[in-house]
Amino acid sequence: MVKLKKMTEGDFQSFFQYSIESYAKEKAASGNWGEEEALENSKKEFQKLLPNGKDSENNELFIIVEDGTEEKVGHIWYAAKLHGSQKEAFIYDLLVYKEHRRKGYAEKAIKALEEIVKEKQIPKLSLHVFAHNKGALSLYDKIGFEPTNVIMSKQLLSVE
Repeated sequence: MVKLKKMTEGDFQSFFQYSIESYAKEKAASGNWGEEEALENSKKEFQKLLPNGKDSENNELFIIVEDGTEEKVGHIWYAAKLHGSQKEAFIYDLLVYKEHRRKGYAEKAIKALEEIVKEKQIPKLSLHVFAHNKGALSLYDKIGFEPTNVIMSKQLLSVE
C-alpha cells in the first residue's frame, strides 16, 4: 500500500527543480522543443502552471509514501480544471524514484489519487504521456486509461 502525503516546502523545492529539468529533457527528446530552448521553456511552463508554488490554486502535489515504513518512493501532481463544461483532474506529473520502480508504486499511487478525485466529485482523470515512454503507456493502458488524441510525426530531414 501507499499513501499520498501533501508536499512540504522542502519536498516541493526538490520536486520543482527536478521536474523542470526532466520536462525539458522529455520535450527535447520528443522533438517538441530544441535542446537550446527546452530548459527556459520548461521554467516558463512551470511558473505558469504553479504561480504560487505548492499552494497554487486547484493544484495538489503529493509525495508517494510506502505505508508502514513512511519511505518516500515518488511524487504525483494533479490539477482540477474544466475541460469544456466537464470538471476533470489532470495528472501533470507522476514519478517513482529510480530505486523503487517496477514494484507497483505508480499503479498504487494512481489508485490512491482516483479515490481523492472521486471524493471531490470530479468525474474524469486524464494525463499526458510522451509516446517514447513505452513503460508508462503500458501501465496506463493496463489500469484503464484510453487514448483521446494521437499526434504523429515523421522526420523528413535531419536536423542539426
